[in-house]
Amino acid sequence: MARTPQDPEIRINEILDVAQKCFINRGYRKTTISVVAKEMGVAKGMLYYYFKSKEELLEVLLKRHSDLFLSEITQMADAENIMPSEKIGRMFEQVIHSVFSKDGVLLSILYDEKNLYIKEKITSYCGNSFMNIGKKVIAEGKEKKEFFVEQEEVVTEFFTLILGFLIEIFYKKLPEDMLQMRVKMAENMIEGLLHSRPGSIHFNL
Repeated sequence: MARTPQDPEIRINEILDVAQKCFINRGYRKTTISVVAKEMGVAKGMLYYYFKSKEELLEVLLKRHSDLFLSEITQMADAENIMPSEKIGRMFEQVIHSVFSKDGVLLSILYDEKNLYIKEKITSYCGNSFMNIGKKVIAEGKEKKEFFVEQEEVVTEFFTLILGFLIEIFYKKLPEDMLQMRVKMAENMIEGLLHSRPGSIHFNL
C-alpha cells in the first residue's frame, strides 16, 4: 500500500529537512521549535508530537546524517573492485567529507557546550559502526596479504582515535602546511598499525 503524506516517517523527515535548513541559515541557538513550525506552516504542537525538544530534534537529525554516510562507507567496503588499503583511505575520507558537509555547520552545533552530551552519543554511535566496518576491511586485507594484523579489535579502536584527531584538526582550521603534516602522520600511523606497505594508505582531504 502506498504511503500517505500523514505517514509518520514522511512527516519526521519533513521536520528534519526544515530543521536542518533553519539550523544552517539561522544558527542553532536562534532556531526554536516555534521557528521550525512557522517555517513548515504547521502548529507548534505538531512538532512536539514527534520531538520532545529542540535537542532531541538535533540528535535525530545528526543520527540521520550519520546513517547516510555510514551506509555509503558500508557499500564501499563491500565493493570487490577496490583493494583493502584503498578502502581504508576512503573510509576516512568519506567520514571527514560528510562531517564537514553543509560548511561544517552541523559539526559546529555539536561543539556547542550545551550539546556536548549529544556529541558523545553520536560519536559513540558512529565509532562503533566505523569499527565494525574497519574490522571487515582488515580481515579482507589480511586475506589478500596487504595487512599483517593480529589484534583487529585493538587496531580499529586506534582507527577511531585517529579519526577523532583528524576531525579535530580540520575543525580548528589549521594552516595548510600544519594540516597536511598531521594528515601525513595519521596515514603513517595507520600503515604502522596495519603493517602495510609504506605509502599504501592515503587520504584525499
